[in-house]
Order: sequence, then C-alpha cells, then structure tokens
Amino acid sequence: GGRSGGRSGGARAALRSVASGRYLQVVPRSESPAWVVRLWSASVGAAEEFEVRLRRNGTYLRNPQCRCHLNLRGANLLRGHAESGRPAGAVPTARMQLRPLSLADVRRALEREAAADAAARALTHASLLRVSSL
Repeated sequence: GGRSGGRSGGARAALRSVASGRYLQVVPRSESPAWVVRLWSASVGAAEEFEVRLRRNGTYLRNPQCRCHLNLRGANLLRGHAESGRPAGAVPTARMQLRPLSLADVRRALEREAAADAAARALTHASLLRVSSL
C-alpha cells in the first residue's frame, strides 16, 4: 500500500506471504495468543496493516491497531511486545532493513523454490516406486 501513515509520516503496507496467500498480523493484547506475529488472514484488516516508519537510525514496522512495533524476542521470535510485556517501541531489536527487490530478483527466488519443490517431489515419487515394488 502507499497511503499516508498519519502522524508517523510513514507509508502503510500489508505484508503478504506469496507461499500461503495470508497476510502478516499482530494478535492484539486482548486476544490469545497476545502479541504473536503470524500469517493469518487472506484479506487486509487493521491487524494486518503496518506503518513503515523511516528514522535516522533505521526502519521500523509499526502495527497501529496494537500500537506496537515488530520486535525480535530471543534468537528468532518476532513479537509485538517488549521485555516489559508492553507494546514494543522503536527499540534496537525492532529495527528492520527494507531491501527493494527487482522483478529479476523475485523471478530467481521463485525459480529456486520451484526447483527445490520439483526435487522434493522427485524424491518422494522415487520412494513411492520403491515401496510399491516390494
């Protein structure tokens, strides 16, 4: 998306997984599992909308509905809360790097995924042939 991000001055975006067709969302504090970042809805609502906030020290993704920034927790968990259990602010562990992808980059990535899928299917097929010949 490209509409204005209100007070933040950032663009609004919804992040959709190409593989699942689902949008990234932050589960609100009032719901369970609170603060979890997940791929969930096939359509965009308030939980799936993010402000892209460009700051001097980095880029942050803020979910206006939950009033939190995506924040790294531990080694590889992305959540909407900080250590205090409160909404994460623009803290160092919430800093992101956006990298524009060219059409060629996207095509190469899709070709790699298709090749990996084909190899996995061939291995499964060969295994099934061996089992059926027993």
